[in-house]
Amino acid sequence: MPRAVFVDFPNGNTTGRVGEPALTRSILTSAFDLLSESTSEVLVDLLHTWDETDSWKDRVFRPEPTGNAGEKKMLDDRVERFDTPQFQSADDASAADASHAGEDCLVCIGIDI
Repeated sequence: MPRAVFVDFPNGNTTGRVGEPALTRSILTSAFDLLSESTSEVLVDLLHTWDETDSWKDRVFRPEPTGNAGEKKMLDDRVERFDTPQFQSADDASAADASHAGEDCLVCIGIDI
């Protein structure tokens, strides 16, 4: 049965801003609570805000001139994507390596195939 939580954040920032672990924890906790508590299809708007105003949407959704004869392109300020895992610290990388040692990771099932 479909169940989802929604946050009105820029693409690539589904669990909040980098460096705000309390917000990330709140979003993930709400999502997991919904999975365990809901018995029907539901979409919950968590009502977190990205900024005090919605002006960030102007930068994301409206093309900006590039200076090349009025040519337009979309501003994309998301974090660069990589084909390999990225970690915030060497300790995080070591913990991830240790969690995968000798058995399948219960979080990554289906990804590691």
